[in-house]
Amino acid sequence: MTTLDATVVQLHTRMLNDQPRTQRFLSAIAEVVRPGDVVVDIGTGTGILAMAAAKAGARKVYAIEAGPVGPIARKLFAANGLGDTIELVEGYSTDIDLPERADVLVTETFGNSPLSEEVLEIVVDARERLLKPGARVVPGSVRVFGTPVMVPPRELGEFVFTPECLRQWQSWYGVDFTPLGSVDRNALLTHWLDRSKVADWPALAPAAPLIDIDLTAIGNARVEGSGDVPVEKNGTLSGIAVHFDLRLSASVSHSTDAWQSGPDNHWLVPIYFFVEPMEVRRGDVLRLSYSYDPADKEEWIDVRLAD
Repeated sequence: MTTLDATVVQLHTRMLNDQPRTQRFLSAIAEVVRPGDVVVDIGTGTGILAMAAAKAGARKVYAIEAGPVGPIARKLFAANGLGDTIELVEGYSTDIDLPERADVLVTETFGNSPLSEEVLEIVVDARERLLKPGARVVPGSVRVFGTPVMVPPRELGEFVFTPECLRQWQSWYGVDFTPLGSVDRNALLTHWLDRSKVADWPALAPAAPLIDIDLTAIGNARVEGSGDVPVEKNGTLSGIAVHFDLRLSASVSHSTDAWQSGPDNHWLVPIYFFVEPMEVRRGDVLRLSYSYDPADKEEWIDVRLAD
């Protein structure tokens, strides 16, 4: 009997309970995969997307999985009569070779911070070694957005050494906490929160499109982009909420926008909290910059008033 760690079970439970995400991937696969195709599904997990590719008519599906859920996926393939079509390949896609190149790549390797599961490195490597020229990709592109938000002061104090916190702690404990306020005031501190919490915060400006990555053509995992967005209301800018949109096929897309997605959305929202909040006024223009460097596996956000 195969046993799985509780965190692994919870991860896959959350993903399968996210019906809008899963159903949209299934619909896109049915649209993109053609009879006779060879498909590679990287990060197959429980194998739900690999099975969709097989049902869409794929001749062969290589389901790649490095985690402990792989053997369970193999049993699911057999239980659904797809064991002859789908071959589980255990390991990391960047470390394996396949006996043939694929017509279609399917991958749902997007983290709470969109690129944190190394999806760009995975796709770049797959395009070089595992896919045919001109192969189709599900999703075909990912767009990253940043929304300027005003975090309620009480909630901001859960994540940042605010002046109000320092005064409160001094009154409670009789200790001068002033040195805690000397951390880099220009820093942005990242935390990941449930969308229901973030959706209650007022947005000071529309979501700024930061970067649009074409996964069918990408050749370098290092990316950067920026976007300008007008401030629509006066307030204290104390955080940037990041979300991403996936173009899964010509007619299917999916968004993790905290203000648009529903309670089933399993992705947490990355929030870049300002150590030093910024006062902004209606009509100001904010310039948000975003970058990802595969050398340090980090996504970075910078915010300033546009010239």
